[in-house]
Parts: sequence; structure tokens; C-alpha cells
Amino acid sequence: MNKSFACYLLGNILFGVSQWLIILLIIKLGTSIELGVYTYGIAVIAPLILFMSFGFNTLIVTDNYLEKQTMVMLRCYCLVVTLLFYSAIVAFFTNLTHTSFLLLIVVAVSKLAEAALDINFAYLIKLQKYGEIGLYKISMTCIQLILLIICYVYFHSLTMAVFLYSVIILIMFIRLNIKHLFRAISWSVSLKLLKLGLPLSITLALSSLNTNIPKYILESVSTIENVGIFSSLLVIYSAGNTLFFSIYNYFLPKVVEKKSDTSYLWKVLLTILGLLFTTQLILILVGTNNLSVILQTLFTSSYVHLQKEFMNVIVGSIFVYASILFDLFINAYQKYIYNTFIQLLSVGLVAITSIVLIPYFKIYGATLAFLIFGITVSITKLIISIMIIQRGNI
Repeated sequence: MNKSFACYLLGNILFGVSQWLIILLIIKLGTSIELGVYTYGIAVIAPLILFMSFGFNTLIVTDNYLEKQTMVMLRCYCLVVTLLFYSAIVAFFTNLTHTSFLLLIVVAVSKLAEAALDINFAYLIKLQKYGEIGLYKISMTCIQLILLIICYVYFHSLTMAVFLYSVIILIMFIRLNIKHLFRAISWSVSLKLLKLGLPLSITLALSSLNTNIPKYILESVSTIENVGIFSSLLVIYSAGNTLFFSIYNYFLPKVVEKKSDTSYLWKVLLTILGLLFTTQLILILVGTNNLSVILQTLFTSSYVHLQKEFMNVIVGSIFVYASILFDLFINAYQKYIYNTFIQLLSVGLVAITSIVLIPYFKIYGATLAFLIFGITVSITKLIISIMIIQRGNI
């Protein structure tokens, strides 16, 4: 592992861990309402951002003929539309106070700012300049945590912290792309790109719904506080997600380059399966008898009774991590439509299990729905990956 990728990996790990630290700080310094609103805001904006992303990050890495100016401006237009949709949804379908509504808006803006910056990261990945992304991620982590601590300690305001973070990230985006902003682009080319990326876009949005549908049902049949607790448990999944997407982004250009080398692809696949088996075995041997200690360490003593729920999230997470790496084979051959069908299947199962289980089992039912999502996407992507390697294409 070279120093550049080590920095990239460290930056993404720290950024992922910071999401857990943010939740922990809200638990310690804020209120259960703030925790619920913050996590619910992310649950609503995440699938919208992913749907309006049109898979540009993947297209940039796998296609050699995309102009940066076009991609930057398209991302800006898409994010503006996303914010308008989000604002309409939270205005018409939530009954929150003025303060909570304002928090929902700034949470969305912060995630939109990060999504804008992702375009620059995609081009850096294409050039294999991983170290630069790592430094940006480390900076974003430090800025986010410092602002949160200062604003909570001195002003008792989560909204202020998130707002200031959003402003800083937007300034970073403008500074990096100033020569590409407010420039004319070809709309015929743009429409072709949107059409090409639509299957990826649908797939990404559906993938997000797999974790967010249980939150929507929880908010509907339970309380916003339970949404916060469930989201807190899922932060462990999100932190690991960041790590495995880092590994995916590192290997995708290499797999694209060597996709005609069947022996190399089998080696990568067997390595993924070996890691999946080993991780599950370690989890069974170590985690089963220490869940109460782990929960109290990661969160607070009030979470100790959620051991079964936490185990569902951990096991489901490991399956999802494997599925992320299986995407190396599917996306290297640009077979995005298969992922769309996989996500449609898993979203359907998650929706059904959420509707059936959550009204009776609340948070435990939500974690069961997440577990079903993980197992479904992992097994189906494994089958398709094997077919792709065996045939060279399908």
C-alpha cells in the first residue's frame, strides 16, 4: 500500500468515524429531539442526492471523455433541484417546530455541499491522486468536529455548527471549480450523460432507501426519538461504508484496466469472500459475549438493552460491505442495469418487512429489515459477479 492510498484510507476512515462522533456528541450534549431531527433530515436528503447524482462519480472514473466543466455545472444544477424537492417534502410532510425545520434545512445543505465536492474527488480518483482526497477528508473531519464542539459548548446550537460547516465546504467547492462555474454547457451532451447515468442514479437512490425506509416507517408509527436511536446504531454501518467505498474506489480503476484478465478477477473475488468469512467468524467469536460493553463504550449505558438490534446491524453491515466490493465487477463492465434490478428487489423486501415488523417490534423490526437488505444485495451481486467473470461479459 503506497503512502498516497494510506492517506486516502486514513482520511476516509476518520471522516466515517466522525459521523459516529457527531451522533455521540448530540447524544451527550444535545436532546433526543435534535438527534431524531438530524438523522431524519439525512434520511430524507440522502436518497434525493443519490437519485439526482446520475452516477457521475462512477462515470468519471470509467469514461475518458467527460469534460470537467460539463460535469461540475450539471452537478450544480442537479443539487439545486434536489434542494427544492427536499424543501417541499419537509414543508408539506412534517409537523416540526420552526427550530427543527431550520435544522432540517441546514442538514440538507451540508450534505449537498459534500455531494458537490465529490465531483472533484472523482477526478482525483481517476488520476489516482488518492492522497489529496485523504487530506481533504481529514480537513473536513476536523472542521466538522471543532465547529460542533464550539457551537454546542458556547452557543448550545447544533444548527449553527451545521450551517457554518456547510458554508466552509461550499467555499472549498467554489475555490476548486471557479473556472468551471457559470459557464455554458452543451445540453445535448448533458442529456446523453443524464440518460447514461440514470440506471446508476436509480440504483444509488434505491440503495439509500434500503436503510431509510425503516426510518420513515419508524417516524410514522413510533417517535422521532426512535428514529434517532435506530440511526445511531446505523452509524457503525455508515462508518464502515466509508472505508469499503474507499477500497472500492482504489481498486475500480485497476479492475477496469485488467477486466480481460480472468485470473486477476477470480483472485479479487476470492479475496473478498475470504474477508467476508473471516470477519463473520471473528464477529461470532468475539462480539457475541461482549455486546453490552461495546454498546456502552460506543454510545451510553442507555443503549445496553439494544444488543439484538446491534447484532442485526453489524451482521447486515458486513454483507453490505461485501456487496460494495462485488460492484467492482459489475461497474467495471458498466452493467449498471443489474444493480438497478438488485436494488428494486431489496427495496421491495425491506418495504414489506418494515411495514409488517416495525409497528410491532419498533427498533428491532427496523434492524431486521436492514439485515434482510444486507443479505439480499450480497447474495445477488455475488451471483452476477461470478457470471460476469466466467463469461467475460453478460
